[in-house]
Amino acid sequence: LLIGKQTYKVTFYCDGKIINEINVAKGDLIENIEEPQKNEYKFIGWFTDKEDKWNFYSDCVYCDLDLFAK
Repeated sequence: LLIGKQTYKVTFYCDGKIINEINVAKGDLIENIEEPQKNEYKFIGWFTDKEDKWNFYSDCVYCDLDLFAK
């Protein structure tokens, strides 16, 4: 629980299913979560849409966010 700070919900999806949800304080970085595993597929990252890869080292959270495994 983040007391005194505005927080946003970050939802992680894999194959259209929610695999994790976390709350992140406004302006904070997201701690990288464990990569999903899928036979015969290589995980390349978390994306906000088809082309925008999330950078866990520089992208900060300023709204509720959905991230999709690719």
